[in-house]
Amino acid sequence: MAITKFTEDVDNVSRLDDLPNDNGGEGYDHPLSAEELKAVFDKAGVDLKAFINSSLIPELEDAIDAAARGISQSETFPGSSITNGSITEDKLSSLSGAEAVTTQNIRSYAVTQEKLSTSLQNLLSTHTNNIASLNTRDSQLTTAIDNLATSTTASITSINDNIASVNDAKQAKVIQRTAVLASGQTAWANVTVEGVTATNTVLVGYGAGSFEAWRNCGIHWTAQGEGTISFAASAAPSTDVNVNIFILP
Repeated sequence: MAITKFTEDVDNVSRLDDLPNDNGGEGYDHPLSAEELKAVFDKAGVDLKAFINSSLIPELEDAIDAAARGISQSETFPGSSITNGSITEDKLSSLSGAEAVTTQNIRSYAVTQEKLSTSLQNLLSTHTNNIASLNTRDSQLTTAIDNLATSTTASITSINDNIASVNDAKQAKVIQRTAVLASGQTAWANVTVEGVTATNTVLVGYGAGSFEAWRNCGIHWTAQGEGTISFAASAAPSTDVNVNIFILP
């Protein structure tokens, strides 16, 4: 009997985006929640555990059972005794009894492990040890997955908290100010702008209702100092001009 192969994908995590909470990743069309992300980390272990418990172990147990009693399914044993170590591999049924001996029938479960040849006993011992090892590894894998899920959740929470703190800090450092440039002028020197310095990066643009004057008169800032910004224009505006100023860190 052929043992079923494990064919489930196990590269679930590598297909995620570097920021799965923002972009998901391969096979996902939406940002992943914390619960969905934990499920991705758990999936390989869960699939492997299900395969071991539901497929591999039952098949190995069936193979061992067939090797131990597959010569016949008859309930009578009229023949002579069987010498220890005399039953070799070629005497075993390959189809769970369908090819079992029908003459000189052997009662079901009558052949003990001691009657098998040394090679078959070694094979059974190896299978038994493999199953025990798989059970141990299954337990270890489950524990490792649980620990990984707990650690991953804590790390994601910490990362999200750090991102929020950085965003809050950046937002707090950007200062917005407004100014009004009087009509009829082409230069406005040292307009008071609280918080600006000579070295700040500033973004200057038109304020509410002043787009046409700003554009048509070519208004722009020319210099900055401690608490002041100077402006100039290619033509004098006919109305006061509202200005928005953003002071960057």
